Amino acid sequence: MELPTIQQTLFVLFTSYLMKWLMPKLMALLKGDKKTVEIHEKEWKKDVVYLYQFPRSTHMPSMSPFSLKLETWLCANDIKYEVRPTWTQRSSKGQIPFIELNGEHFADSQLIINMLSRKFDKEDTKILTQSQMGTARAVDRLIEGSFVKQVHFSFTLLHRFDAIVAFKYLDHLPDLISGETMGLKWVPRVVTDVAAMFAKPAFAKKLYAQGFGRLTREEQIEQARLDLQAIADVMGKNKFILGDEPHAVDFTLFGHFATFYYLPFDVVLKRMVRDEFPSLLDHMERMKERFWPDWNKHLAA
Repeated sequence: MELPTIQQTLFVLFTSYLMKWLMPKLMALLKGDKKTVEIHEKEWKKDVVYLYQFPRSTHMPSMSPFSLKLETWLCANDIKYEVRPTWTQRSSKGQIPFIELNGEHFADSQLIINMLSRKFDKEDTKILTQSQMGTARAVDRLIEGSFVKQVHFSFTLLHRFDAIVAFKYLDHLPDLISGETMGLKWVPRVVTDVAAMFAKPAFAKKLYAQGFGRLTREEQIEQARLDLQAIADVMGKNKFILGDEPHAVDFTLFGHFATFYYLPFDVVLKRMVRDEFPSLLDHMERMKERFWPDWNKHLAA
């Protein structure tokens, strides 16, 4: 085994110290709950959505499931939009993505979809029955409220989780935030490895506090399997969750599943979807083919 040089050792120690000092300040800076926010696009065009989200990744249009959900919904509904890539800007709720429309600021991907649905007459209530609306809401909350637990964390692109925290972030955090995956190839791997080292305990603490982190590995996998099975059972033999056409809940499912399935490394959830739930895999690939036929054109170089 080749030992690191003195220069490499000093660089790692310096980077570790810097990250330990810098990270609390970054989190304080990114923390939201602002009553007012600045409108960034001063010369906006009427009814054009300005979508603020993280820059493109080398493997998917967005590493954030909420951004991918929202942008795919915009594509599907033929709403004019322009992407504004950013690492630092945040919504009034301290999150990303957010949008600006006609000189106004709107936050939270689901609330944004609800608002745009009303404004552009794209509401599911005009198409679905009351029973179907209830089913859609239940599945949506299963995905973002159980399978992806409501936990806020301001570091890089990470907002909310549960099973995904354990199998995507905790298992693969150094790979996930590497410059190669994030589309920042100029960032040395040692820097992102040190950042992951400091960030990982925060994820573990959150996961433990909400209960999922107290389960054994086998219990975590079984819990995730039950959630996946519930979604597959609701969808049945449909092309999409509620039938032959997609609705808002399909974009939620696609956003969260695509952002772990198309990662360049193996993830427990990826194997489960591929090997045990072919209908969910078909759903994801059907959504990608229909709404992202130019997927590769939207990847970072």
